[in-house]
Amino acid sequence: MSGQACIVGNLNADLILYPVPDFPSWGTEVIVSSMDWRPGGIANALLCLASLGVGVSGLGNVGQDPIGQELLWMLEEAGVDISCIERSPNSRTALSVGLTREDGERAFVTHLGHLPLLDLDLVLRHRAVWKGAQCVLVSGYFLLPGLGFEGTKGLIDEVHAEGGEVLLDTGWDISGWPERSVQEILRLLREVDVFLPSLNEAQALTGQRSAESCLEHLFACGPNCVVLKLGEAGCMARTEDGTFRQPAFPVCALDTTGAGDSFNAGVILGLLRGWDMHRTLRFANAVAALVISRPRDVGYPALSEVEEFLRAS
Repeated sequence: MSGQACIVGNLNADLILYPVPDFPSWGTEVIVSSMDWRPGGIANALLCLASLGVGVSGLGNVGQDPIGQELLWMLEEAGVDISCIERSPNSRTALSVGLTREDGERAFVTHLGHLPLLDLDLVLRHRAVWKGAQCVLVSGYFLLPGLGFEGTKGLIDEVHAEGGEVLLDTGWDISGWPERSVQEILRLLREVDVFLPSLNEAQALTGQRSAESCLEHLFACGPNCVVLKLGEAGCMARTEDGTFRQPAFPVCALDTTGAGDSFNAGVILGLLRGWDMHRTLRFANAVAALVISRPRDVGYPALSEVEEFLRAS
């Protein structure tokens, strides 16, 4: 059964090692005091939305292995609809190893595993799950070579034909943003309703440095709304009603992994509730602040926790 929101994209496992004082040189070793294993990729937004009380469905795949089974079990336990997440045969589940610095910043090394098997045919097999969703987030574009530009555009066209709203978060281009990648994303922006880049992604796409210039260039490409994630500087958004700025909440970051996905979840809830942009951005910042400032085994915040945080801020 479809929910209010559907998220299409890369579902993988994350192995997080922290804190890493510095990257080791080849042939050397660095010891860390902590490690964590958790669902990654679109699981961050799925779990966050479910915790906020939003009916949400995942659309994607995992490998035919114990890691894939564990991911599905964790999502289902949290209340995520996993009926349209396939187990791709003869494949291993994608794995990202994250190295987190003492200040919370991180870097990843990823094995794509099952992800190339996610294509438009898989997505269209489960059209019922996004057909009834008000918001469809497509996430992890550069980790989904089987979907690619044509598949992503085909999905966007299908969702719009059913009256749904499409959000896009491409993530970082693992090939280093060659001109082909830039042009693909700029063409997709003509089709999407909400684009959700980070500042470094926006800079790579536009060739601009300032957040304001990036925002204007991306909005001019055609989306109804661009929401620019600025990390500890907060966020900015551009719509036909103008430019909106929202500072971040001052918190001590323990782990920034999944911060952008949690922010996306906050934006989706605001869209579903019909909030104005100011309220939506403030709420999304609060969700991200709570996620990064507490141990991940505490879980994602409930709606009541976010509301209490906002009242106290």
